[in-house]
This record gives sequence, structure tokens and C-alpha cells, in this order.
Amino acid sequence: MASEKHFLKSVKGEGMPTHKNPFVYGNLFLILDIVFPESLSEEAMEKLKEVLPAPKDSPRITKKMEEEYEHHELVDMDPSVSARMGAESGGGEAYDEDDEEGHRGPSVACAQQ
Repeated sequence: MASEKHFLKSVKGEGMPTHKNPFVYGNLFLILDIVFPESLSEEAMEKLKEVLPAPKDSPRITKKMEEEYEHHELVDMDPSVSARMGAESGGGEAYDEDDEEGHRGPSVACAQQ
């Protein structure tokens, strides 16, 4: 019988841009449902080795290959806590004045011919 695992993981700062501040990013949440088999045949293990990347300590991974990718740490995080933290930080006060009426400069009319 296979065992199933359900994970909710987060990558900090790699989600969608925050409201009114496109330079600050929220958290990216990943829902992972993984089914682990109880055992594998030799043939199945060989097939997995063909399709999965090599382990980090394998000599097949070069330093150049390591530098080509961004590495991020998955952490456990409650989405509701993450949302509250984003709401409490305000985010975007510098851009609030863009949404307020009446703070525009003088408009330039089209020249008459």
C-alpha cells in the first residue's frame, strides 16, 4: 500500500506583486500531493534515475549548472498569517497619492490651428 503526503509549502518573496507596490512580492504557495510507493523494483528505480535530476553530491552536476538556476528554500507558512502580515505592512503608501483625486498638475490643452 502506498503512503500519501499532503504538503503546503511557501517560497518567501516569489509570489505575486503586492497591491499598489509592484516592486514588493508576496509569497508563493505550493500545494504538493505526493504518493510514495511502499517498494520499487530495480527496473522502476533505473527508470526514475533516467528521468529525475542527479543528487546534489553527484559529479554530474557542474558548478556552471549550479549557477544557472535560482535556489529558494521551501518553508512551512500559514497562508492566512502571510495575508495578515502583508495587510499589516500596508505596502504601497508611496503610491497612495497616485490614486487620490485633485493632486494632478495643470493640464495642457491642445493647440488650436
